Amino acid sequence: MGKYEKFFKFIQYTLDSNGQDIPDDNRMDWQNLYRFAHQQSILGVVYAGVKRLGEQGGKPPFDILMELVTIAEQIKGQNRLLNKRCIEVVKEYRDAGFLCCVLKG
Repeated sequence: MGKYEKFFKFIQYTLDSNGQDIPDDNRMDWQNLYRFAHQQSILGVVYAGVKRLGEQGGKPPFDILMELVTIAEQIKGQNRLLNKRCIEVVKEYRDAGFLCCVLKG
């Protein structure tokens, strides 16, 4: 198994809304998954997978779990701020007589 194959399987599990089973390859290397997810800017995705694990599978160690929770809350705050700013920008354009929409990804 390649260095990142388990990580990709976990990410697939996270993103699969059809109830894909938890990857059951050995134990997850949570420290390296966290490092990989941080490098790829997908910590929020990994956190969603950890939440989805529930009681089904092994969760990360407490320190990594708390880091993921903290990052997830920061992302939520940034998204709230971005949504607020989008509303403000659209209002400014509408007040100036322009039709517009904001696309965010």
